[in-house]
Amino acid sequence: MDAARSTRPRARHSARGGVALEIPQYANPLFGYFSPLQAMPKPQSSPTVIGQQRISLDQAVAAGQSVFPDARLCWIETPHDAGGSFRINLRQDGEPNRRFPKTNVWVDQYSGRILAVSNPADLGASDTLINWLHPLHSGEAFGLSGQILVSISGLACPLLFVTGLIRWLQKAGAKRRGRPLSVAERRWL
Repeated sequence: MDAARSTRPRARHSARGGVALEIPQYANPLFGYFSPLQAMPKPQSSPTVIGQQRISLDQAVAAGQSVFPDARLCWIETPHDAGGSFRINLRQDGEPNRRFPKTNVWVDQYSGRILAVSNPADLGASDTLINWLHPLHSGEAFGLSGQILVSISGLACPLLFVTGLIRWLQKAGAKRRGRPLSVAERRWL
């Protein structure tokens, strides 16, 4: 009983984190009450001359990496229309998320000019907490050992269900027989 009580706060905390990952449109504003959240930039490109050509991907990446020269390129989002911009996603050392790092540079698709920058080192407490949610839940934040730990802990729920069902069936069987549990049966309670 005491062990069950001690795990409840952790279970509630884990459930809250899962909810925040699943429905961020409801959870993120709650975090915003404690620390302001960074608004996602929506920079727009504009050609300086009519018919101006788009810069190459290499030029866009070079412009983005000029802001964070030691960061590793993760992915590139290309402009969706004539007013869109390149979004260069980079990973700096110390970022918890390897798959979806939060270092972003938006580059004008025509001039190669930097339109906006998002540096996770400059974010507030709420944004930092939100950025840590996915890597903590996937185990990614702590490398292979973290992923193994998360995998093993994922097996805990079905294991607890099966052992709880076995114990319930044992108790129900003893109750039907009309006798108290033996010492050997109680030992597992």
